[in-house]
Amino acid sequence: MIPALIALLTAIFFGGEGNIFYVDDLEKGVKKHVENKEVRKEIKKDLKSTEKIFKAFNKERKQDFKEFIELYNNQQTTSKELNSFFETVQNKRVEHQKQIVDKRLLVFEKIKDGEWEAIVASSETVSEKRLAKAKKKAKLEKPAFPKTRKALEKHILGADKLNNSEEALDDFVASLLELEKNLIAVNVNEDKILADKESGKEEPLDIFIKENEIRHSGFETLISFHSHLKSNCSPEQWPSIIKAFTKELETSSR
Repeated sequence: MIPALIALLTAIFFGGEGNIFYVDDLEKGVKKHVENKEVRKEIKKDLKSTEKIFKAFNKERKQDFKEFIELYNNQQTTSKELNSFFETVQNKRVEHQKQIVDKRLLVFEKIKDGEWEAIVASSETVSEKRLAKAKKKAKLEKPAFPKTRKALEKHILGADKLNNSEEALDDFVASLLELEKNLIAVNVNEDKILADKESGKEEPLDIFIKENEIRHSGFETLISFHSHLKSNCSPEQWPSIIKAFTKELETSSR
């Protein structure tokens, strides 16, 4: 499964931020660049409490993901119902993001300007290595959703319906690549607001709003594919195809 698919499921149903406050290896950066030992200890405690918030949030998202799979497996589920489900998930995320911004302010006020600049610089190096590794791995990956493609070929009768379904799956995968690119751009190395430790509460929340819009576009691709399958599958064909698809979704979300 290509990294973009993993990014989609992680971004939609889990924390999505990936690294605390969008800084790669923040804890290592603090340990290396914050001079005052007592301040380092205080920040370490703050980061641990922030990690607990992430873990609690992600645990709840796992349950949301199970509910989503149940909805998605049902051919009678409407696009409106899927959208309603996602809105509920998004509302929970917004509350979570407010907590994270409060923690961000608490940590950043303890870091001196010169220390912060060094942390961001070291984070950029880590980010570049991580992205290079992901791109290298992507070149070795097999085509996305192979079992779903086989299920489409096996169960959908009629060239037109098969082509429509395959095109919908291709569009879905292509949109994920775009989603991955947009989400990667949300970090301290790419965004001036996130890189500015003096930015207040509202500015980062505006970034989160944009990020949530990116997530929404990713979820819309899932809804669109569901709708296409409904139009091109009979009730008899549906179970085998949707089972193959959601199983690969579940695999990519781990």
